[in-house]
Amino acid sequence: MYNIVAIDLGWGGLLQAYNVFKNIERFSGKAVNIIFVRLPIFKYDMTVQDKVDQFELYLNNITKRFEPEELIIACNTLSGLYPNTSFSLLFKKNVYNIIEITSECIISNYEEGSKILIFASELTVSERFYHKRLLESGICEENIICIPLKGLARLIEEELYSKELPEKINQLVLKLFPSIDNYNKMFVVLGCTHYEYVTKIFFDVLKTKGISNLYLVDAVYNALFICNKGQDVKKNLYIYSYNSGGNITVKNNLKRYFDSDTVNSALDKEKIIHI
Repeated sequence: MYNIVAIDLGWGGLLQAYNVFKNIERFSGKAVNIIFVRLPIFKYDMTVQDKVDQFELYLNNITKRFEPEELIIACNTLSGLYPNTSFSLLFKKNVYNIIEITSECIISNYEEGSKILIFASELTVSERFYHKRLLESGICEENIICIPLKGLARLIEEELYSKELPEKINQLVLKLFPSIDNYNKMFVVLGCTHYEYVTKIFFDVLKTKGISNLYLVDAVYNALFICNKGQDVKKNLYIYSYNSGGNITVKNNLKRYFDSDTVNSALDKEKIIHI
């Protein structure tokens, strides 16, 4: 059995795991398991090193349990932390890093005079995870604009279908939104896989700010390069969570969003991992 494991803090990466499940076609006649593993969202008072250490513990546990042939870091924060782990030096199989995927997409399509607008978690912004790769490519720092959205991932999980959510996101984004002018193209990065659940809300906010000529860098769908062509793939989707998968409201939100028997069945059969 060929195991592909996708991991995230919370449920955002389930989008990526499901898109891989739907589209993967490169293992003709081979049985493939797509395994999504939900990790608990980090506590706010943890240091960066604490987060690296905890992530390392999870990585070692996951590889021992599932023996993945491929690993998808379906989380921007974890993708930024991954190179700081000892695990990254020892694991010799394919690893798909969402920040690398997104950055390469920007770099390959970048035009002089363009701006890059990145919405992301506080840690992704403060640790400059995107800056490092983009600056290496020669993009000027003044053209990279990062907006940290504290607590939005958790809010999306809990209030995905709340009537108040669009206004809450609108207020959060507009409060932090800088003045932007003089650009040819605007690359917009939803730098947290949770934000992909509410892409339309982000577009509506940008529209109110007069942002035009948008190029949405969608990490979920860009990652589908993982799914090269083939045929007759026997595939399964499994969902695991560490300690607790969250409350019933979150589960119901996910089921309503995906409207998929495959996802709903996997959620109903979710296996809890204790560590």
